[in-house]
Amino acid sequence: MTKNSSDGSNRNEYQWSGNPFDADNDTAYRAWRHWKLEVVSKSSEQSPIIEITDPVNPNQTTIDQIYAACEANNMSLFRTSENQLADRGTFRRFMSAMGFRNLRGHMLSDDDDISTITPSERNTVKGEYIPYTGKALSWHTDGYYHEADNPIRSMTLYCAHQAESGGESAFIDHDMIYMRLRDQNPDFVRALMRPDAMTVPANTLGGKEIRPARTGPVFMVDPASGFLSMRYTARKISIEWPGDDQMIKARSALEALLSDTSDDSLITRRRLSAGEGIICNNVLHLRGGFEDPSRVLYRGRFSNRVGK
Repeated sequence: MTKNSSDGSNRNEYQWSGNPFDADNDTAYRAWRHWKLEVVSKSSEQSPIIEITDPVNPNQTTIDQIYAACEANNMSLFRTSENQLADRGTFRRFMSAMGFRNLRGHMLSDDDDISTITPSERNTVKGEYIPYTGKALSWHTDGYYHEADNPIRSMTLYCAHQAESGGESAFIDHDMIYMRLRDQNPDFVRALMRPDAMTVPANTLGGKEIRPARTGPVFMVDPASGFLSMRYTARKISIEWPGDDQMIKARSALEALLSDTSDDSLITRRRLSAGEGIICNNVLHLRGGFEDPSRVLYRGRFSNRVGK
């Protein structure tokens, strides 16, 4: 590894030979690992939440702060004054100003491809899906049911109206999960990068298949950027995993990491208040249960990563 700057905060200032996420390339992995831990350490000196005074026309300093946080931790918490993004048009312009492209709608998103995450009546289509209820959500990445070659690489969540109680969110940088698993045993990440690692069953509604079953890896490397992404759900029902010894051990190690909720060095927790949100490279996240039907979050999903 060579370093081209005394600051060391930018990934582009480091060079490593080959793919650091190749389990057989220990030299590249050690160089990437050194870079990652350095930028994470530097980011801990910054404010945990970035204030945005003008979300439609954020200044370059604000944009750079968010990009730097996402480069270090794959996520950035933010706060706007006076709940400015509660207006959907303003929320959409904010996402554009932050460089998001290819807003990805789905069957439950609204006509503008933004999703309104709020409790729905049980006898409605939305009410059949846990995100649109007040139930707790276990660890997952968004769009884990998409094709592995067309993933959701980034997303933003914005709280327009908080729950009176409950609904706390938690977030984990998937880079750190990868690092801990690989440091335990490289065979764990070998297994989780296999193309047959995790199968999500077909989605059927009223006896009609609306999405086929999807099989793919848990950890993936974007061929264009070389960055790592993750496709995962901790849900147990119907998710299929290969039954070989390598995969069983890898899955067990991953579940053990995610079940250790006491590790504050790994988990970012936030009960989002009105006016607050997160921009991230589709990190692992969960949500605690709540009962307030007036809780409203807006969500945008995208094909591109956050940043330049």
